[in-house]
Amino acid sequence: MKMTKMNSRNLLLGLVLTGAVSFANAQTTQTDSTAATAATTTTVQATGNPTIDALKRK
Repeated sequence: MKMTKMNSRNLLLGLVLTGAVSFANAQTTQTDSTAATAATTTTVQATGNPTIDALKRK
């Protein structure tokens, strides 16, 4: 029983630490957001968003 409890605790601790490291890595990874933003802006301007247009008219 004690060995099973210890292994479960180590497994849970390992999973939590792995998740924390993965989260930290995802937060610090730099992406090329300028190209994606430019493409999105061009697409929105070309097609027009009726919801935004309606809000601008108000």
